[in-house]
Order: sequence, then C-alpha cells, then structure tokens
Amino acid sequence: MKKKFLSIALIFAILLSFMPVIAAAAKSGYCGADGDNLTWTLDDKGTLTISGEGDMESYSIRPPSQPWYSYESEIKTLIIEDGVTSISANAFRYCSSIESITIADSVTSIGIGAFTWTAYYLNDDNWDNGILYIGNHLVDSNREEVNGICEIRKGTKTIADDTFSGCSSLTSVTIPDSVTYIGEYAFSGCSSVTDVYYSGTEEQWKAISIGTYNSALTDANIHYNSIAAPIPITQATVIKTETDTAWSFDVSVEQAYENSYVYAAIYNSNGSLTVINKVPLNMTGNTSIDITKSENDSLAKVFVWTGSMQPVAYTEEFYLNETT
Repeated sequence: MKKKFLSIALIFAILLSFMPVIAAAAKSGYCGADGDNLTWTLDDKGTLTISGEGDMESYSIRPPSQPWYSYESEIKTLIIEDGVTSISANAFRYCSSIESITIADSVTSIGIGAFTWTAYYLNDDNWDNGILYIGNHLVDSNREEVNGICEIRKGTKTIADDTFSGCSSLTSVTIPDSVTYIGEYAFSGCSSVTDVYYSGTEEQWKAISIGTYNSALTDANIHYNSIAAPIPITQATVIKTETDTAWSFDVSVEQAYENSYVYAAIYNSNGSLTVINKVPLNMTGNTSIDITKSENDSLAKVFVWTGSMQPVAYTEEFYLNETT
C-alpha cells in the first residue's frame, strides 16, 4: 500500500512539473486569414508577437473574438513582425495595457479601430497635431483637431480605414509618394476637401490601393509632383494694448491652421531687431502675445506663420513710443 501511495505521489509530482509548460503553451495560437499562416505568442514579459506571412483573420468585438483577448490586461508590448501584411479591424481594441507598438513595413492595410483604447492610443505624447502614427503607419485622427490643411508625414506607407472620416472642416491634404494604401472610409464625409497635393507622379497615384467610400479624396483636384499645399493668406485682426511694463497684442485670424505660431518682433529707432517672442496660434479663439517694454522701442511687427515658415496672414506694424 505504501509503494502504491508513493507511485501515485510521484506521478502527481511529474504532472505538476509540466503544468507551467502547458500553461505557457496555451498563450499562443494561430491568427491568420488562412489559418496557420500567422501565429501569435505572448511571453511572460507581456510581449505579444504576431509573426508569419500574409493577412490576419477578421475578428468581432461583440463578443470579443480575438484569441489573445483573455490575456488583454497582460499585454504591454505589441510587435507585428515582417511578413504580416494586414491588421484586422478592432484587432487590439480594448487591450488597454499596450504601451509600445511596433509595426513592420510589410503591413499594407490596417482596419478601423485596430488600436483604439490601448494605452498607446490614450497617450497624448504619441499624437502629432491630432494624428496618431505608429512607425510608418497613420492609424487614426482626432476629428476635432484636424481641419484646414493636413500634411501627412513623409515616409508614411498606410492610412488606416476610417482615419479621417467625418473631418468636414478639412480643406486640403498633402500626401507623400511613400503611401501605398488608403483604407476604406479613410476620407468619407470630408466634404470640404478641394485639393490633394501628391508628391509623386500621376502613375504612382494610380498605383495606390484606395479603398471604397473615398470619393471626397478621389474627386478633389489632384496636384501631382507637389511638395506641400500652399497656405492661402487669410485676414488677421491685431489689437495693440500696453501696460507700464509690456506691449500686448491680441490676434484673431479668419482661418486658423494647425502647427502655426504668432510672432511679435520689436525694432529700435535704428531699425535693428531687439527682441522677438513666439506663441502657438490658438485654433479656436484669439491669441495673445506680450513683450516687455524698453525705452528704445520704435516699431512692432506681428505676423503669423506655419511651422514650416509659410505666412498665414499679412504682417501688421505698430509704431511705439510715438510721444517721446
């Protein structure tokens, strides 16, 4: 009886020794459109890796059908390896702990909401003027911030599905010749777009895979071999006030452009620049800018430029200390 008990205990101990291996093996599987063409693995450091060749399987979010969803709180880092060609809609939606994402350039299409509500998505530092990039892929935009002229970053390869959908205040788009895919609904509802400035040739433009429901983009005036959209000069109203210690300028423009700045420059009686100040242009209201007074101040110039140093409004000039 004693020997039998020891045998059972030994078998039980052996089974226990294999349990971590079995548990670890459970955090992997297939996720390809063709079944085993793609695999996913989640390691004990929280890194989820998608590897293989070809497209990803499609998933639903109600109920969530992603095979890694059961481990969503454990996933800290996401790596899409070279060879993967698509990322499905909602693939990593609600994986709220993902802080770092790497996407290989082999990816040629990205579905709607693939990264929505991840920690990466919610981190303001990852957004550039209302646009979310991951490597060379443009994956989402903030509809409230994107308006007027939008210049897509050089080197961008894919524009994900639904990215600018509903950006009704967008008037022109600059697209680099590196783009190979523009997703479905990417520019749906962009009813104010009149011009597209494309840095490549007409032949290159026609080679881009453009998804359905993008007539706002394709029906616009396409300018080939264009580097950037010109900024139309807009009207600006500048009101000068002063205190005992500072000159103040309150600036409002008819059309505000993203990534633009208000500058105030002061010149002395010899025409030499003595001081200049710069503040970001407020997109929704007036912009105020102050400069400390000096008894040698003679002239102030206030001007509005984009970040790429294109003028937005005509320069306004004010004579200072006129009574002295």
